[in-house]
Amino acid sequence: MKTYLDYYPCFMRQVLNASRRAGASEALQRQILLKTMDIFHSLLPNATPPEIAYQIHQIVRQETKMSDPYKVVKKY
Repeated sequence: MKTYLDYYPCFMRQVLNASRRAGASEALQRQILLKTMDIFHSLLPNATPPEIAYQIHQIVRQETKMSDPYKVVKKY
């Protein structure tokens, strides 16, 4: 599966959404977004969307100390 450049803004929206759902402050959201951009710099050219999503959501979980930012949504 190829990762198109069009996916990167979507990844950023996912990270921001997950950070907000996890209750992160605006400052923490910014920090998470910046760390996500660092991941983009270090990605191998053949990284797949699921691999990238896993890495960026790991950042959200680690920084917010919340194992599942979507837990409440999943209940519904």
